[in-house]
Amino acid sequence: MKNLFIALLPLAVLAGCAVDPVVEDDAPNAGVDQALASFEFDSTALAKVPTAETIPAAHLTLDKLNELNITSALLGTTEKPVRVTAVGNNQSFKTSGWELEKDSFTGRIFGLSTIPSGPAVTVDETRLQRLALDRILKLGVGSGEVGRILQRKSMLQDFDGATPDAPTLHGYKTFIFRAIGGVPVVGHRAVITHGVDGVVRRAVLKWPALASTGHLLHTKLLQKDIELRATEALARAGESKGKVMLFWQYKPVVTTTGEVTLKLMAGARMRAIAQTDGTTEEPRTVDVDVYATP
Repeated sequence: MKNLFIALLPLAVLAGCAVDPVVEDDAPNAGVDQALASFEFDSTALAKVPTAETIPAAHLTLDKLNELNITSALLGTTEKPVRVTAVGNNQSFKTSGWELEKDSFTGRIFGLSTIPSGPAVTVDETRLQRLALDRILKLGVGSGEVGRILQRKSMLQDFDGATPDAPTLHGYKTFIFRAIGGVPVVGHRAVITHGVDGVVRRAVLKWPALASTGHLLHTKLLQKDIELRATEALARAGESKGKVMLFWQYKPVVTTTGEVTLKLMAGARMRAIAQTDGTTEEPRTVDVDVYATP
């Protein structure tokens, strides 16, 4: 069996990365004394306080997460999908050119083209990014809930042998992250993959419907109060010192319908630390409650 490695390469030098940071629970840790904690905070990102009064009027709603809308708007086919399986809220469908799995309760969608890719062609990656965004907007996502968009090339490399083969182009990926008023929503994003022939081959989304009410979008805490809360949260998580970057984020809270409400939180991110034994402590992000209000 061949050992294949797929890597994502940037189209250009872009801020951030295509993978969301791991978010740790703010669980109590009785063995840590927060009075002994010493952190150096970078609170630059907190200077711009979230000002969104409500969620955007145009946003993804539950009625848009049906299979007919997904296949026509997102996958680009007018063929009626045939249901193959249904287990709880998870359903799978087929058309002559696509396989689709969806769970409207969690907002998870996975679409895979069953048509073989054509030969590689010269493509305009800016155009692919625009087409990818257009697909999720047609699905029902509002432009006001779209945040960062990153464009990446995926490369395929064969390691089956004494000398690895040279990497070859595998496809183009557009990462679209959800955000409200510039504040990212944790865990929500869409990834649209084009093949080397410039045709859409895969669509993967975690983009639940937003509830119409119940969102906690603001905080009255001052920066110094948030830093104090961050110290407490980091200490409870077992941290005692280090450099910490603070930033705004919206945490999704799932309702009984599968729709989510958004709660403003701060994130406290600690960088990876190289240890004296040659190992590296992984970067970590801890949630900080900022007593969000409507």
